[in-house]
Amino acid sequence: MKFYTENTHKDNAIKDVRSVELNQDATTDKDAVRKSQAETISANAVQDKVINQTGLSSNDNVYSASLSKSELLTKQPNMVIDDSSTPYLEIVDGYKIKLKDLGIISNYKDTSNTTQAEFIADCTFNGNGTITIGGETLDAMTFIFLENATNPQERSFIYRGTDVGGVDDFITFSIDYNQSEIRTFFGATGTGIS
Repeated sequence: MKFYTENTHKDNAIKDVRSVELNQDATTDKDAVRKSQAETISANAVQDKVINQTGLSSNDNVYSASLSKSELLTKQPNMVIDDSSTPYLEIVDGYKIKLKDLGIISNYKDTSNTTQAEFIADCTFNGNGTITIGGETLDAMTFIFLENATNPQERSFIYRGTDVGGVDDFITFSIDYNQSEIRTFFGATGTGIS
């Protein structure tokens, strides 16, 4: 049996040691820490950053599972929209409420036709409340703009969604006053114009 008195290795490095066994926890800043003590310290440090009350939240901590569960229990139910009673709204991407196409928000610009009759002749009435022109399908209540209209009153109109195949399928939207329209405002008596 060999007995060793205290050895001081001051300023010397201990190298290539297979293991060092510690028989007590560190008590000062300069003591080596045992594995079990290091695990306890790290677990406590993590636990200190796990909070149980919303009011204690900050940028560098996390919620506990029990807090998350209690918060979820107080949230309102998932929103659903009944299509039969509210045909104007829909949920997209799982959480966004979107206004459905009410028919007054889509439009079509025609740069080739100069009259409503030409436009109608170029249309295919699909029989399902839609028309196809230039490879594009238009729904009911679509605003149609003839950018090169020769008659200003035919510059814009709305497709009604019917399938007659003529002018009755459209409602004129613009009223641009022409010469004869302006003459109706003049009177022979009184102020001269109404």
